[in-house]
Amino acid sequence: MRQGAKVILTLFTVLILTFTARPQLSVSVQLRNRAELRDGYKQLPIGDLSPAFFVSQRSRLSLGYSSDALKLKLTAQDVRLWGDEVKIGTTGTGDQVTLGLFEGYAEIRIIHNLWMSIGRQQLVYDKEWIFATRNWNQNGISYDAMILKLNLPALDVHVGSTWNTLTEASHNNPYPPERYKTMNFIWIQPKPTPELNYSLFHLAAGSTKNETENILRFRHTSGLTAEYRKHNFNAWTSFYFQSGKNKAGIPVRAFLWDINATYLSGKFTPGLGLVYLSGNSKTGDRLKRDRLFDLHYGVRHRYLGGMDYFSDIPGSTQQGGVVDISGFLDYRFSKKTEIRNTLHHFQLAESNELTPADKYLGFENDLVLKSKFSPWGTLEVGYLVLLPGSTMKTIQNRHDSDFAQFAYVQLTILTDNLVHQ
Repeated sequence: MRQGAKVILTLFTVLILTFTARPQLSVSVQLRNRAELRDGYKQLPIGDLSPAFFVSQRSRLSLGYSSDALKLKLTAQDVRLWGDEVKIGTTGTGDQVTLGLFEGYAEIRIIHNLWMSIGRQQLVYDKEWIFATRNWNQNGISYDAMILKLNLPALDVHVGSTWNTLTEASHNNPYPPERYKTMNFIWIQPKPTPELNYSLFHLAAGSTKNETENILRFRHTSGLTAEYRKHNFNAWTSFYFQSGKNKAGIPVRAFLWDINATYLSGKFTPGLGLVYLSGNSKTGDRLKRDRLFDLHYGVRHRYLGGMDYFSDIPGSTQQGGVVDISGFLDYRFSKKTEIRNTLHHFQLAESNELTPADKYLGFENDLVLKSKFSPWGTLEVGYLVLLPGSTMKTIQNRHDSDFAQFAYVQLTILTDNLVHQ
């Protein structure tokens, strides 16, 4: 890790010396510390176990360069827990850290409206149901990809592809079947009116049959996202359908439907939402068609409850899928400070032989206060509780657990444009 740190720091130094004398160089620093009290986060608590408390930190240093024909971005990231060093050295704290390259890509202009983006980068499309930044996770997520971006006055089109390998193999295409060997997508967004936006998306994600064979099985995801804004009213919906084959070679027929609406009334903003991820009513040898929707690398925390009980849909629902009926009320004290209370009603989309017949999973309440107290600083405080139903207790084998809670305090410091020309 220390050698990697030296390489990254050397790279940043070279770039600064190279570009400081030129215009349009940007430097940003992000520090994010989060203290968490976990007493039922992701998993129902057991009475004789004490709550966990820890502090994590994310540190990012980003360099960007932009010209008429070239854009570059490099982001180094370190994620650690306070006190996670393996040893203490005589010269100071040992260095057991997770320093690495979070982003490193170039955007190259091919012709006037056509760009190529290549390298490690974040992918963000629509409501982030399929590709997401996964920003709640301190590590986040980025992708090694090549994307062609056509930007026209009335239309945006992105075509992207990934190809993953573990080693510089001399032959064949070995890759773990539980991960995607390749992901290929197209995203189309017309620009009809200021009030209405919609987009079309298709992803072909392929995984190998096993670690020794080259055969690829593709799961296809096709979707439509639409959003309408008029005065104080905002509504959006997403629908995705999956076909092809899953990683075991079973035909896939699954879907996701998401619909939300909000209305701004003075300092109050109420909202309603529904998320439906289809699931399987049969499992094991009885499964002839896989109807469990795969979120790929999409967001969970933002839509399916802040306590992250559904970050792993197959395991947390025993392949039953999930339905989330939610409502929230947001109150804005000022332009910089707001508080939001969100209610979630969870239930299985389908019951099967691995789950009880009762589909009700539980009720969650998320209370979050956010304050942007300066141009560079944001403070976020959250207290979340979950009341599980008997079905969730059975799935998690925690029959005596009736109450789960989670609290956190997060401080984010972000400074942009540290270099001025």
